[in-house]
Amino acid sequence: HGTGQPMGVAAEMVAATMNANLGGRDHGAMAVEEAVIDWSRRQAGLPEGASGVLTTGTSQATILAMSAARMKLFGDAVRKDGIAGLGRIRVYAAQGAHSCFEKAMEVMGHGSGAVRHIPLGPDGAMDMEALEAAIAEDRADRIVPMAVVGTAGSVNTGNFDRLDAIAGLCRREGLWFHVDGAFGFWAVLAEDPWCDVVKGVDRADSIAADFHKWIGVPYDCGMGLMRDGDLHRRTFSTRPAYLEGQVAGLGGGETWFTDYGLELSRGFRALKVWAGIKAAGVPALSAAISDNCRQAALMAELVEASEVLELAQPVQANVCCFHV
Repeated sequence: HGTGQPMGVAAEMVAATMNANLGGRDHGAMAVEEAVIDWSRRQAGLPEGASGVLTTGTSQATILAMSAARMKLFGDAVRKDGIAGLGRIRVYAAQGAHSCFEKAMEVMGHGSGAVRHIPLGPDGAMDMEALEAAIAEDRADRIVPMAVVGTAGSVNTGNFDRLDAIAGLCRREGLWFHVDGAFGFWAVLAEDPWCDVVKGVDRADSIAADFHKWIGVPYDCGMGLMRDGDLHRRTFSTRPAYLEGQVAGLGGGETWFTDYGLELSRGFRALKVWAGIKAAGVPALSAAISDNCRQAALMAELVEASEVLELAQPVQANVCCFHV
């Protein structure tokens, strides 16, 4: 966490002056958020037709992603019928994954016990054999596997799961693949070899990330991306008469972000993201992220050379954990 890019101060002033509601309707601010989402989609490697929405942060984006995963698994009727007839479900995440998944399951009515934590392997990533065994065990116990979370930068140690391996397993098992990339997603902008830590992120069904972390956008601003834009919209779209779209005018426009999340009243977060990326430029952001990784690697070298310090685990990106 830092102070945020200076450009964000000016952008926040402009956004406050405009006082635009980005829930919907056809006005210029909507186009800015569309541009930010499309840029992010391209960095992730998701295809045309993927969708997204800016959120307060990854915790909110996680609820959106898990709601879409449930809709895909159980069908559109879940919005009306609720969860009473669904039985127990399971979401799998590595030990050390963010607590937002327990919160998401609580809010969605499944309870925090729906999240099953999988032990880590010797490389600090989720143990894939243990994951496969857990899925088989749950199915035998008539618990329905729904999603697997790939962590891109864990909170405590900065560990990255092997996203490519998780993507392959999810495809074989018919499970939703979600990437929790709160800060680590932005390794997609890093130089070789650090960008390799997020190899496979382009195969995700959903991605949650924060702009207010590694690329320095002032708090708060996160995002949720979804591979299936139609499913994303069906999961949240509700259009009573006072929100009906029009052919032209202020009530027009093809993208209403209220159709892609929980909020109708939404501030102009997109402006500080757009302004920050434009002001710094992608090459500078890439250089800064890569330099962070070099710094962490250097710290690891210094720790290993020390007579009093010991490296807790190999450095993967920008986090170096050590002890006396």
